[in-house]
This record gives sequence, C-alpha cells and structure tokens, in this order.
Amino acid sequence: LLGDNGIPIATTVQNSKYVVDSKLISFFGRLNYNVADRYLLALSVRHDGSSRFGPTNAWGTFPSVSLGWRISQEPFLRGFTALSDLKLRASWAKTGNQAFADYQQYAAYQYSNQQAQYCFGSQCFTTIRPSAVDPNIKWEATSAYDLGLDYGFLNQRFSGSIDWYRKNTSDLIFTVPVAAGSNFSNYLTTNVGSMRNQGIELSLSARILDAREASLGWMADFTVSHNTNELVSINPSRSVAQIPTGNISGGVGTTAQILEPGVPINSFYVCPQYYQSGKPVEGKFYNLAGDSVLTSCTAANQRAYHDPAPKWILGHTSNFTFHNFDLSFTLRAYLGN
Repeated sequence: LLGDNGIPIATTVQNSKYVVDSKLISFFGRLNYNVADRYLLALSVRHDGSSRFGPTNAWGTFPSVSLGWRISQEPFLRGFTALSDLKLRASWAKTGNQAFADYQQYAAYQYSNQQAQYCFGSQCFTTIRPSAVDPNIKWEATSAYDLGLDYGFLNQRFSGSIDWYRKNTSDLIFTVPVAAGSNFSNYLTTNVGSMRNQGIELSLSARILDAREASLGWMADFTVSHNTNELVSINPSRSVAQIPTGNISGGVGTTAQILEPGVPINSFYVCPQYYQSGKPVEGKFYNLAGDSVLTSCTAANQRAYHDPAPKWILGHTSNFTFHNFDLSFTLRAYLGN
C-alpha cells in the first residue's frame, strides 16, 4: 500500500538473533613402545574441559592402556607359512561424553509457547520463563575393557578379528521427567545412573577373486556383533526405583519405556498382553501374576518388557572390479528386537 505522495507505508520489522556457544579444551599425550615388532605397549591420557558443565565439573581425565603380542612373529610359528598374521591384544580405556545440549547447568530464559500465555481480559501475553537446570551435571564416563585376536592367512587373502568387550558407564546423562514444582520444567537433563554393555564382535575380510590374477576382482567383508545392555543402578539422589521415559507423541506426561535397574535401558513398559487362539485380544491384559485377565492396563500391572535394541547385527559388503569398472553393495540385518 502507498501512503502520502506515493511513498510506501513503513512497517515494523522485528529482528532476533539466537547464538549457541560452547567450548572444549583438550590436552593429549601418548607413548608407544615396540619390542621387535612383537611386544607392543601404548599409553595415552587426555584432559578435557567442557563449557557444558559447571565450573566444579568442567574437567575430566581419561587415560588408556593397550597391550599387544604379535604371536606370528615368534620363532615357534615361523614355519607356518599359511599364517600371515596372528596378534593377541588387550586394552582398557576411560572415555567421557558431553554430547548434550548447551547451558544445562544454567537457567536460560526462553519464550513460552502459545499454550503457556497469560491473559488479562481479552489480551494474552507470551511469558518468558527459565529452563530446567542441574548445576551439578558432570561428565558421563565409560570404562571399556577389550580382549581381541587379529588373524590373517595366505598373505592376508583372508583376515579378520575376534573381540570381546565390556563397557561400564557411570553418571549416565539422560533427559528424564522430574516431580512438578521441583524445577523450572517437567523434564531435566541430568546424571541418572550407571549402565553396562557387553558383547562380541567378529569380522572376516576375504579376497575371493584377485584382480591381479584375473580380470575380475571380488572383495567381501562380513561382520557379526552381539550386545547385551543393562541399567545397573539409578543414582541415590534420584530417590526413585525406576524412571519413565519414551514420550508418546501427542500425549502429555504419557510414556512407553522405562529405566529400571536389572533390565535393558529404554525397555518397553507395558501390561502383559492377553492372547486367545494365539492372537492378541484388544483391550485385555494379564495381571503380573498371570492368573487373571484385566480389561484395562493400569500402572500397577505394567512391567519392563522387550529390549528395543537388536541382539545381533549382521553386515556384509561386496566390491567387484572389472578393468576400469567397479560395483559394490552393502547388506545389514538387525535381529532380536
């Protein structure tokens, strides 16, 4: 629209700027020791400081140590020409996690949504409120143990590894619901407890067709991994035996998963389903004892059931080469969830 003398009418433009700033400072040292390419030792330590924690918890120290024994270099195995590599290794490492949103240790003021406006008569105003805050949030730390064996045959035409690992995580960082009125929000990012992961990993690489010997080359990789997960404990400061999580979209305060010691993390929290002729019956459930049928699912009859994470992960990659052409594909399977 034009105003006086054909000059456009001025409009008010509101500008806003949203800046997120975080810093990570790290110091790192490493020492390698090698004896005749048979006995290997590696030591490392890092000292990290993150602005995502308060001043008293900003710094964390994370050491590691690894040992290796290249058995294939020992004199008693040099006569086995088919064996091109055999290495036994063991390691321990402590790592830290600070992968969560910034400013969790400070109350950051933010605009509310339309459902939280405050009205005076017919006029409503957007409120500004502080975010939930945990001033004592600190590094999530994981101690990982690994025992592995690397192998190779026929000048590495076939090679692979076998690994067993165990990871113990303390001060697990999670966003969880908190009691109404205990903070500035119903949800808080904080340290909730400890967790354990344990499993095995297998890998095999094979040069099935060697492009140096024929026009067609084929390299194939196979991987298999199995992992079990368990929430070991909930921090005593939480003063609860279990923590609901896994919000259901569209619901308010409605969750479908649980953090409970002794079961996998994020296990589904449901009532036992009633079956008839091998098929689930809608709206009917067993009680926890399994000796009566209920027509509604109540909190008193819910249980931790079924780990959402897969028990087995299988992978395969093939790469074909023919003169100046190449073709590759990857397959992956998740089983047991």
